[in-house]
Amino acid sequence: MQTLFIVILAVLAGLLAWRHMTLLQGLKSLAELLRNESSPRAATITDASDSRALNDLARTVCDLVAESNLSRDLEKSRRTLLESLLDEIDDALLIVDEQSEVRFANRAARRIFPSDLNPIGRPLIEVCFDHRVPETVDLAWEIRGKTQERFTRRVAAPSDGRAERIFLVEAEPLTSFAIGKGAWVLVRDITLQLETERVRQDFVANASHELRTPLSIITGYLEMLDESDRVSAATISRCVPTMRKHADRLTRIVEDMLTISKLETHEELLNREPFDLSACLRDSLDHLQPLIEQQHARVHLDLPVEAPMIGDRFYWDQIFFNL
Repeated sequence: MQTLFIVILAVLAGLLAWRHMTLLQGLKSLAELLRNESSPRAATITDASDSRALNDLARTVCDLVAESNLSRDLEKSRRTLLESLLDEIDDALLIVDEQSEVRFANRAARRIFPSDLNPIGRPLIEVCFDHRVPETVDLAWEIRGKTQERFTRRVAAPSDGRAERIFLVEAEPLTSFAIGKGAWVLVRDITLQLETERVRQDFVANASHELRTPLSIITGYLEMLDESDRVSAATISRCVPTMRKHADRLTRIVEDMLTISKLETHEELLNREPFDLSACLRDSLDHLQPLIEQQHARVHLDLPVEAPMIGDRFYWDQIFFNL
């Protein structure tokens, strides 16, 4: 009886050992497959046993790996698309972590802050070489909101010839969007914008003078015609064309005020066409005739019969009239 019991124990021990080795072999095969293949399939696992639990485990693991790979590929595609879109904007965009190390820099950022080294993983101050950029980020973290600052920087190869550029830097913590502890930094070139605004301000400042002059001449002619009891036909024939010319000039000035926005779109502002410079000077003198008569002055012009030029007649009239 004792011998039979020992035999049974030996058989059970052998079965357990065989089962244990079978499971180890199956787990080893599964581990080998996961290590060597990016998208493993449970059917390819060499299973030396008929263990249903091991097969179920293999299928579950392979399904999880497949889902993980799909999510990773989808995230990679989204990131690639987002980076491609951000590379198309003209403003420099950088993403920094909580240690102010650059984690992303678009194409414009690499152009504005050129370097032979990869900006990814480097401190922001080493990438920008301007203390105002990281200081803006620090201030954004301090106030937990968006902040901005201006700074001037020389560009190595400017597209428009202006080496000295003015930039606006903006920064905001990513915690504002609940997507991390870093911050985004946007650097925008505002040189042309400031120059356009300055041109606009100068134009508005000079507009009153440009409008006042033809209005004064037209008013002077009208007062002269109104105060004279008898006005000869020759006087009328001389005054009316002059007033009409100044009315046309007023129209051009108003049109010029409306088209000042073309400076922002780089559209052509000058109307280049052939004109006679001598006729331009004579017309300017005719426009000033009421003032000349009022001052009892005399003006003599010694001009060639024709002086052909190519340019904008309106602006040449303004030049000679203001002189």
